[in-house]
Amino acid sequence: MRLTRLILSLSLTLMPVILNAQGMCGFATPASTDYSSKLSALGGEGAADQLSGSNFSLSADNASVETDSENIIVQGNVELISQDIWITGESARYNANPGEFTVNNSAYAFSRINARGTATEVSVSQAGIAILKDVKYTTCPENNEVWSLTAKQITLNTNKGKASARSAALRLKGLPVLYLPYATYPISNQRKSGLLLPTLRTSNQRGLEILTPWYWNIAPNYDATLTPNYMSKRGLMMGAEVRALTESTGGEISGNYLSNDEITRTDRYEWNIESKTAIAEDWQVAVDATGVSDDRYLNDFANRWSTSSQTALNQSAVLEHYGAVWSVMMRFQNYQTIDELLPDDDEPYRRLPQLAIIGDWQNSFLGANYRLETDTTYFKRSIESVEGLRVHLEPEISYEFDYKGIYLTPKVSIFHTSYNLENEPENQSNTPSVTAGVYSLDSGATFERSFSDGLTVTLEPRAQYVYVPYKDQSELPVFDTILPDMNLVQLFRPNRYLQYDRIGDTNQLNLGFTSRVFGSASGREILTATIGTSRYYSDQRVTLPGETPRTSKSGDYLLQTRIDLYDSWNLEAGYQWNAAAQQTDQGNIRLQLKPGQSTVINADYRYQRESALDQGGLSFGWAVNERWNLLGRAVYSLEDEQFVDQFAAIEYGGCCWGIRLIYRERVSRDIEEDDTSIGIQFVLKGFAEIGNSVRSQLEGGILGYADL
Repeated sequence: MRLTRLILSLSLTLMPVILNAQGMCGFATPASTDYSSKLSALGGEGAADQLSGSNFSLSADNASVETDSENIIVQGNVELISQDIWITGESARYNANPGEFTVNNSAYAFSRINARGTATEVSVSQAGIAILKDVKYTTCPENNEVWSLTAKQITLNTNKGKASARSAALRLKGLPVLYLPYATYPISNQRKSGLLLPTLRTSNQRGLEILTPWYWNIAPNYDATLTPNYMSKRGLMMGAEVRALTESTGGEISGNYLSNDEITRTDRYEWNIESKTAIAEDWQVAVDATGVSDDRYLNDFANRWSTSSQTALNQSAVLEHYGAVWSVMMRFQNYQTIDELLPDDDEPYRRLPQLAIIGDWQNSFLGANYRLETDTTYFKRSIESVEGLRVHLEPEISYEFDYKGIYLTPKVSIFHTSYNLENEPENQSNTPSVTAGVYSLDSGATFERSFSDGLTVTLEPRAQYVYVPYKDQSELPVFDTILPDMNLVQLFRPNRYLQYDRIGDTNQLNLGFTSRVFGSASGREILTATIGTSRYYSDQRVTLPGETPRTSKSGDYLLQTRIDLYDSWNLEAGYQWNAAAQQTDQGNIRLQLKPGQSTVINADYRYQRESALDQGGLSFGWAVNERWNLLGRAVYSLEDEQFVDQFAAIEYGGCCWGIRLIYRERVSRDIEEDDTSIGIQFVLKGFAEIGNSVRSQLEGGILGYADL
C-alpha cells in the first residue's frame, strides 16, 4: 500500500512541470495498454497483484526485497503506467525508511498533452519533493525534435508549489539559444517572483524594442511587475505595475517613465490608477485615472489603434451606493485633453464635485411607479469661461397596464434645472433656470406564431407619444449636454438631449416595429429586424449652440437588422435616413463568412456624415493547410483616400512549435504621420510564446480569429 501511494505521488508530482502543453505530434504512448498483459511476475503472481491498482501498474523483469532494510528493488524494463503518464527505466528502488522512490535512466511521456522527456534519475519522496537529474522535456516527436528544454537538475516541491532548475537551457534543433544558470518557477496556482520571458518588437517610431519584465510576488494578495523597455530610437523606458486585492479593495497602479527622450529631448511618462474599495454595506469608492506627459505620448508609444485615437483622458474618483430604493453617486472628475487640434472652447468641464441621488419605488402607492432623480454639480475649467453650480430635479410618476402581451405606460415628469453662475455676460442673469413638464404615453405588443417547419416568428409594434412644451433656454450655459447620434434607443427617449442643460421641446409620435425569427431545433435567433421613425407636430425651437433647428414634420428613418444562419455566415447592418435633408446621415454593415472551420472572412463599411467618417474594411484568416494560415486586415478611408490601418500576417503551426509574423502600418488620428512595425512570435507548444504579442493584434483586428 505504501508503494502504491508513492507511485501515484510520482505521477502527480511530474504533471505540473508541463502545464498547458498542447501539440499535434501524436507520438505513441501506452496509455491505453491493457495493464494486465503488461504485468510481469515480480517474484510471483501475488506480488504482481500488490503492485497494481485501478490507476496504475508497475512491471519489471525481476524484483527483490532487502529483508534487513525493507527496500524493494525492481530491475530490467521497468515500466510504470498510469492514466496520464508512462515512465520507463533500467531499474527502480523504493526505500521504505525515508519513503523515497527512485527510477534510473528513465524516459517519460504524458498521453493527454503529447509531452515527453528523459532523466538519468528521478527521485520522489513522501514529503512531496522530486529531484530530476539531467532532464530533457519537449512536445516534439523523436524523429523531429525542433526544440527541447534541458537542465542539469530540477527540484520540485509540491508542498510549497515551486520548483528550481540549475543549468537550464532552451535548445532549437539541438543548439542552445537561451541559458539560465539558475531559475525558479511556480508549479501550482501560487505565483513566484522571477524574470518573465522577454518581448521583442520593432517600429519606425521607436526602433527595436526589448522588454525584459521581472515579476515580484510581494504577498499572496500583492504583486508587481517591473518592465525595463529599451527602444533604440528613444532610450530606456522604465515601466511598473502594482496590483493588490484585499477583502475590501481591488485595483492596480501602473506607469511608464522615459528620461530624456532621444527624439524630443524631454521626459515622457504615463500613469494609471484603477481601484474599487468597499467601505460599508452597498457603498464603494472607485478610482479611474490616467495621465500622460504630453499630447503626443499615446501616438508615440501606444500599440493599439483605439488607445492612440483618444482625445481626452479621464481622471475621476466616485463614491457610490446602490440600495433597494435609493442610489447615491458623488464624483470628482477631471479630463486631460491630449488632442492638439481641439479648440479651447471645446475643453471639457471638470466636475468638482457631482452629487446624484435617485429614488425608485416600483408598484407603490395606488399601484404606480415613482422615481426622483436629482443631480447637483459644480463645473469648472482652466480657461476663463462661464462656470458654476447646476442643480437638477426630476420627479416622475408612471403606471403600467399589461394584458396578454399588450402594454400601455402613461408617464408624467417635471424637468427642472437651475444655476448659480460665475463669469456670465453682464446682460445675462447669474441664476437662470428652466422648468418644463414631460408627458409621454408608451404602448406596444408582442405577437408570436409558430409554423409547421418549426420556425417561430414574432411581430412587435411599438408607439410612443411625447409632449414637452417650449421653454426659452437661450441664457442657459452648456456644461456637458450633447445631442447624441440617433439610434433605436435614443428614438424612444423623451428628451432628445443627454444631461440637463437642455430639455428639448417636442410634440411627436415615435413608431417602431421589430420582427424576430427563431430556429426550430436550437431556438436561437436567426433574424431580427427593427425599423423606427418619428412624426413631429410642431417645429423645434430649443437648440444647442451651433445646432440647426428641425422644421420637418418627418423624423429620421432608422433600420437595424441582424441575420445569423447556422455558423457559416452572419450579417449586421444599420442605417439612418434624414428625411428632411433627403440624405444618409450614417450607416454601417458587417458581413462575416465562415466557409470552413479554419477560414473566416469579414467585410465592413461605416459612414457618419457629421464626423466625416467614411471607411471600409476587410479582414480574413485563411488556412492554406493544416499548418499554414494567411491573415490580413485593411481599413481604407474614402474621406482621406488612404489606408489608415493595415497588416499582413503569416502563421505556421507544427506539431510542437509555431511561428507568427506580422507587418503593420497605421496612421495616427491627426493623419500627419504613420507608424510601421514588424512583429514576430515563436510558439513552443507546452512551454511558452516568445516575442512580440502578435496574437493580441490578430485577435483585435480579425473578428473570429480566436475560433480558428
